[in-house]
Amino acid sequence: WLFKGPKGDIQAETYRKMLKNIEGDKGEGSWAEFHPRNNVFWLQYLVDCVLMNKMRANSGEDAAVDMIELTSDQSRQLRNFRKACMNHQSVKSCHDLVWHDLFKDLWRLSKKE
Repeated sequence: WLFKGPKGDIQAETYRKMLKNIEGDKGEGSWAEFHPRNNVFWLQYLVDCVLMNKMRANSGEDAAVDMIELTSDQSRQLRNFRKACMNHQSVKSCHDLVWHDLFKDLWRLSKKE
């Protein structure tokens, strides 16, 4: 189901992107190998889930949780982060996204003495 799920289903589309990333143009590759770009696809998927209010309750139930209320600024920041995830030329792994503006207030930098 993961690769043959409905067109437009964000989880199925994410798995198809990951498969294409692994197999490349030659149609070869292994899930057992590490493919850092696939982690970026998961970040993009999670942002899509939040923006589309598709997060699920932790209780294991299939019902969606209450609406996630985002401010317009939060939505804009998430959309910008998603756009950065999609930049194939500059983003090759999650490490490339650590310093994104979405996280700028989370890090404290100190000067080496």
